[in-house]
Amino acid sequence: MRAAVLVWFVLAGAAAPGCTDAPASLAPAPEVARPETPSRPGVRIRVVDGVNMDVRDVPLLMAFDELTALGYDVESVYIAGNTLLADALARGDAEVGIINNQTAWSAIANGADIRTVSEFTVYTGKLIAREGIRSCHDLHGRSVAVPITTGFAPLLLNLFLRTVCPDATPQILVVAEASSRRAALIAGRVDAAQLRTHRLIRANPQVLYDEAVARLSLDAATAKAIADSHLQQDIWKIDGGLTPGNIQSTIDFLVEAGAMPRRLQVQDVADLSYLDAVLREMGRAR
Repeated sequence: MRAAVLVWFVLAGAAAPGCTDAPASLAPAPEVARPETPSRPGVRIRVVDGVNMDVRDVPLLMAFDELTALGYDVESVYIAGNTLLADALARGDAEVGIINNQTAWSAIANGADIRTVSEFTVYTGKLIAREGIRSCHDLHGRSVAVPITTGFAPLLLNLFLRTVCPDATPQILVVAEASSRRAALIAGRVDAAQLRTHRLIRANPQVLYDEAVARLSLDAATAKAIADSHLQQDIWKIDGGLTPGNIQSTIDFLVEAGAMPRRLQVQDVADLSYLDAVLREMGRAR
């Protein structure tokens, strides 16, 4: 059993109520009309995210710029720790958060009134070892750096070690990286802006290269190499990525792995009505 998606947008205060494995073509996506006048001037969107910013975040930052141009007041707060992100949403201190699904859905199982409404990226984690380490058995007694000790990535690492090389016990080092009506409005707008940026960078990757250089202070060659790798992995889904099937399979995986307190249904953790409404307006790209 595997999890189809790692990180999702999670929306606070949504009480309403659909990814294939094949990579998307790099062919230009259909142009999507962008509103020319402010849609909701003065409406505040408070966003909480982790402190580790990289090329994966660039399309999201572009989407927030679009929302700002449309008259929204976008406030971003960066917090170290997924549990704190979920807590900020549950308390109503933010409208939108970018959190791994294990943390978000465990919070839901414990009563938090938040819902998954859109995908951030598909899972991009990699286990990278120094030269001389040929298998996980060689990790016994060696230092393994992880950004956090809870969440989806550490869960997968622990399951891998227990399953493939239970005799290996590495030393784990933590290296930290860097009301409902309004919630419905915000979810729809964020989804629309996010999908527009996803389609833009698929149609014209040079935009992604340039934005990564400008926003992250990367040199052009590094920005292009990282961006091309992500594009080839199709981490930014141009139709939003979420389906009932991949959400349920991820729930089942987390429960079987002991990472969630109880089994939930799709409607318990996600509200796909916002994404569906955006796709009806924009049209599905594939």
